[in-house]
Amino acid sequence: MVAFLILSARKISILAIFLWAVMAYDTTFSQATVENDTDSGTHITGGFESDFASKYVWRGLAFSSGAVTQNSIWISEWGLTGSVWSNYDVGSRVVHPRLNEFDFSLDYESSFHKFDIQSSLQSYVYPDQADAPSTGEFSINLSYGFPILQPFTIQTFDLKAYRGAYFGEFGFKANHDISEKLSADLTIEMGWGSKKFNQAYIGDVGSAIELASSQGELTWSLLKSLYLQPHLGVTTLINRDIRAQVEKATLYQFGAALGGDF
Repeated sequence: MVAFLILSARKISILAIFLWAVMAYDTTFSQATVENDTDSGTHITGGFESDFASKYVWRGLAFSSGAVTQNSIWISEWGLTGSVWSNYDVGSRVVHPRLNEFDFSLDYESSFHKFDIQSSLQSYVYPDQADAPSTGEFSINLSYGFPILQPFTIQTFDLKAYRGAYFGEFGFKANHDISEKLSADLTIEMGWGSKKFNQAYIGDVGSAIELASSQGELTWSLLKSLYLQPHLGVTTLINRDIRAQVEKATLYQFGAALGGDF
């Protein structure tokens, strides 16, 4: 496990460039708030979430045969968020190991007028799985704060095992406060992958606009810092060649997450 956490010099260089780029952007486009920071001091926040879901679905693909539990923990300060996420395959007796994925990520979020910009560096680790090499991705998430529907796009590039593979997303998000303690969120999107991405994860197919998905969730504030979040989603692979490569082209996922802040 220790080996997973030891970064090579190349990874450290990439991380340094990443941090320099996002901080330079924030310095250029954001107003200085030095006086406010001096008065208030630093403020570290964090949180956790445990999600029980009927299936592990990632970019339109089923990564489990049955139910999973997915746990995450994160800590944030100055727009930077570091997090660890894990997947445990509850519903399968043949998968080994059942605790079969760890994701480590470092995100930086800033805003410019009504634009929200998030850059992310992620590392995917699959312990004891020879056919699933560890890899890493860099992504940019850009959204705009319209009052009702917020358009967004995510551009993701593989940096390691499938270097050059690319996946893009475009969609809309909507949020509505039903009551003081209950809110509803809806997300609809389309996704497309490069030839290298599809060959790495699906089969012998080229680049394509390949999936359409939607997800709805309710967030119920139980206490001041604790929430319960039931969710339901459906994903459909819309490209004919890609549909022929998978067992199920349409996937349904439902579950509930319990989380909170600290």
